[in-house]
Amino acid sequence: MHSSPFRLPSGQALLPELAWIVLIWIGLCGAATSSLAASPAAANASSASSASSTRPGWWHLADPHFSRLPTENALPSNAITALAEDRYGFIWIGTQNGLARWDGYRLRNYQHDPANPHSLPSSFIQVLHLDAQGMLWAGSANGGLAWYNTRTDTFEPIPVGPGGSSHASILNMADDGQGGLLVITAGGLDQIVAERNGFKVKPLALFQLPGAPAPTTAPPLRLAPGEFALRLLHDRQDRIWLSTSLGLRLRDPQTGQFKLLPLQNPDSNPMPGKAPAPLFIISMHQASDGRIWLGTTMQGVFIFEPDKQQLTRLSQVGDNPALKQLQHDQISAILEVQPGEIWIATPPSGLLKMDVASRQIRWIKANPSLPGSLPNDTLCCMLRARSGQIWLGTQDSVSHYLPGAVHTLRANQALPDHLADPNMQAIRTMPDGRIFLGGVKHGLNTIDPAQQIIQRTRPGDLPTDWPYTVIRDISSPLDGKVLLGTDHGLFQTEPDGSRIRPLPLAKAGPEVSITSMLVQGDDVWLGSGFGLLHLNARTGLVPGKGQLIASLERQFISTMVPGQDHTLWLGTMNNGVFQYTPSSGKLRHIVPRPGSAQGLPSKIITSLLQDSRGWLWVSTLDAGISVNQAPQRDLFINLSTAQGL
Repeated sequence: MHSSPFRLPSGQALLPELAWIVLIWIGLCGAATSSLAASPAAANASSASSASSTRPGWWHLADPHFSRLPTENALPSNAITALAEDRYGFIWIGTQNGLARWDGYRLRNYQHDPANPHSLPSSFIQVLHLDAQGMLWAGSANGGLAWYNTRTDTFEPIPVGPGGSSHASILNMADDGQGGLLVITAGGLDQIVAERNGFKVKPLALFQLPGAPAPTTAPPLRLAPGEFALRLLHDRQDRIWLSTSLGLRLRDPQTGQFKLLPLQNPDSNPMPGKAPAPLFIISMHQASDGRIWLGTTMQGVFIFEPDKQQLTRLSQVGDNPALKQLQHDQISAILEVQPGEIWIATPPSGLLKMDVASRQIRWIKANPSLPGSLPNDTLCCMLRARSGQIWLGTQDSVSHYLPGAVHTLRANQALPDHLADPNMQAIRTMPDGRIFLGGVKHGLNTIDPAQQIIQRTRPGDLPTDWPYTVIRDISSPLDGKVLLGTDHGLFQTEPDGSRIRPLPLAKAGPEVSITSMLVQGDDVWLGSGFGLLHLNARTGLVPGKGQLIASLERQFISTMVPGQDHTLWLGTMNNGVFQYTPSSGKLRHIVPRPGSAQGLPSKIITSLLQDSRGWLWVSTLDAGISVNQAPQRDLFINLSTAQGL
């Protein structure tokens, strides 16, 4: 190890303005992708072609549910710049003011301390990388590079200047395939090799910018004048790829030189006598099928097949116009979150997820008013941990998501592929797999997972006097109709959710609340705010029908479930639980006994369930859950906060 003072490479001050802008942007929001490019998760993913993968219908309708770290865990800065997972499973989070390690419960923060030579060389972290030996490296914006010593919980810096790194600003890293490390700095390309007493830095290339004097000693790699490096990728076939300001280079394993590939922007229309514009690649990721995804600056996303040397623009493989938006964005990171599903970070436009086989896409955007939403549209980095968990870093937070764990269908009245109402009160799965959802104001939403469609009630399907009421319950299809219980009476609709029309009941005003429904053969039971009504499905689905059960009149029935021996269990909002036997008219009342150790603790019942053992489960509004193991007796096991709820 050397401790030579820092010195700028020759001509460093002459870096053109455009190059500085690009390098600064990469440092702020894009230097963390090297550790993602050929992640262990991707390497272990199924090798089957993504063209054969399929997604469940929910995938195309739902947004991921993102979780954030607990608020009591304070990051050194909310501006996230890099992510990595170490060999112990800890998640390391680079920020603009330090480095944090998340162990699953709490954060430990690391920052630069001028009085401590074993602290981070700078608190502004730009890139993190876990090498083949399991060592964590941290590259900073203005202090150079350091490796983490697990034995002492400290950082050991690599010097900057002669004998050390070519520049104090570290932009990207990758394994060199020989036990060492390749490092892109703002001044050149370095190789770090391990020696008995530490590490040795070998300069491989210095960026020779226009007008700058040539280096006094020629580095082994030859780059064109004015060319500078952007990204590195060590793929699963042990190939080393280097993106530069002139395009994409591939290392020759025999000579060690990086050969410039003849790849050009297929949509480039150069002026006569001018060469086509090169691809400006700022993110690279190898998918499980072996293809390499390339993200550019204002040129879109490309898929590169290494064996065929074939390049395809993503917008050319699908007819979705949203893909063309990528041509106007910075592509800061690309990640295969599971085989055949690609995420593309496009700050500040949010996140694009794609099913590679079908070319179907969905934009995921931040909505601060929705819990579980993407926290910010300016994504800088993404990481797939070995557990399958996805970590995202944005300009104001870090969040994580487990694919397949929770599918969230969000409401947005302005977007046609979203639910119309955020507050759903009723749900029913139909025999054909469609799902009916009843909202608070906007009528029905029907979801067809097979066709990947969310359909809302159209204005013409509502009656002219539709009261914008709450739909409390939805029946299964009955004689070609579906019944809707609402706060303003009973309605019926077609099996596809169209033509909602009122169905007035006998002995009930039009404003009566229908809170629950139960269908048993031809018997339709309606729980309401004034008691229990009975309809016959064959003769009663016309206006003016409905028999009120006299023994339950004035009981506010909130829920009901079928019981054993052809009985009904009824929960009320004002008088506990009833068991009703339709064949005999027998009624049994379980009277609430608040304060009793084994009595029903509340009169306000919100839900009922009788399980396969015959046990009756009762949930209440204010006293937890009660379990009756012998329904012929009025004795309960009561579970509340004292028992752990």
